[in-house]
Amino acid sequence: MTIVLMISCGEDRTYEYEEFTIKNRVMQELLQKYYLWGDSIKDLTWKEYFGDVNTCFQKMISQAPVEDKWSYCAIDSVEQDYHERGYFNHIHSYGLDVMTMNDPTRLTNQTYARILTVYPNSSAAECGLKRGDFIGYINGEKLTAKNAELLKNGEALSLVVYHMLLIRDSIIWEKVDTIQMNKATRVDDVQVPVVRHFIKNNKSVSYMMVNSLKDDGFKYDCANINSADIFVLDLRLCNDGTIDNACALASCIVPTECIGEIFAKTLWNRSNTQYNKDYTYDAEYQKYHLDVDSLVIITGKYTQSASEWLINGLKNTMRDRVKVIGVKTVGQNVLLSDIPTTYGYTLHPAVAFVADANGQYNYENGVCPDIEIDEYMYHPLYEYGDEREVILNSILR
Repeated sequence: MTIVLMISCGEDRTYEYEEFTIKNRVMQELLQKYYLWGDSIKDLTWKEYFGDVNTCFQKMISQAPVEDKWSYCAIDSVEQDYHERGYFNHIHSYGLDVMTMNDPTRLTNQTYARILTVYPNSSAAECGLKRGDFIGYINGEKLTAKNAELLKNGEALSLVVYHMLLIRDSIIWEKVDTIQMNKATRVDDVQVPVVRHFIKNNKSVSYMMVNSLKDDGFKYDCANINSADIFVLDLRLCNDGTIDNACALASCIVPTECIGEIFAKTLWNRSNTQYNKDYTYDAEYQKYHLDVDSLVIITGKYTQSASEWLINGLKNTMRDRVKVIGVKTVGQNVLLSDIPTTYGYTLHPAVAFVADANGQYNYENGVCPDIEIDEYMYHPLYEYGDEREVILNSILR
């Protein structure tokens, strides 16, 4: 009855029901103050303030003058993975990422799930699954795009796995295994422990994969990198992290003469210019003695966030001494901030552009590689760091 009266009167009576709208009113105030495009946030219709917080959040950020693909609102009581990589999620996971494709032998019209990545210490790793394997059956049924989703939610209890063999450019199945999967578990980001050293064409090459910049775990790997003519930094799996850790890793990499120069700038909206900050290459990290002269960065379809800030800053500093190989990155040129509330949700809005030393942040459409190689167009997929792996092999040739 009351709701009918509210709708029929046509008046804004929001404040008569403040306890039902306060959570969204507070959201609006916070976004108007801190959101990078806060000036664009205008009042909604009075009815919309009664909606759920995620719907209200989306309506507010949709007023921004650009498409905001990054900001999100997290309900405190709901566990969600906002940094999922394809089929890999952190919360309830086998710890693997796959892509579905047609039979690579071209002998059948069957669909397979090609394993792209297996994360250390995960259920998939414990069961012996490897990058480059193909899953043909799940729970006794032929794999389809639909039942492949069971690999995401922990319900793929039994797999038939095909192992590829390449002979004179012809693909054959070397062997087939039936694997009983272990229970899906939480898989947190840990550094993928891949460090390799090569000598090719009378040049020394050091390779390191960094799959997360949320913490400073890369320090351990940096300490194990030998001085080399070429340093290869693999960022194919890096889609999350902090600007402080991006700056720290960059400080390990740049030549000594660059220490003290600006790596990146954060540029907030005009109401929060006091938070603008310059991040400089820190001499503390030179103890890792990388002091790189020639840097090759490998990118992939998940390369975004802190890894893009890292690339943008290093390309500006080291210029023609940096080469990017792989595919175009995702294009996150903004910094997100965590803003908790007392109303059961936490805001994660874009609050600043992440620019290079010259104030440039024009990589919103992604960082384009100098040499484009889509590894998924090739067979087979070798383990990361294997010199036969298509992108690394192209660098070592």
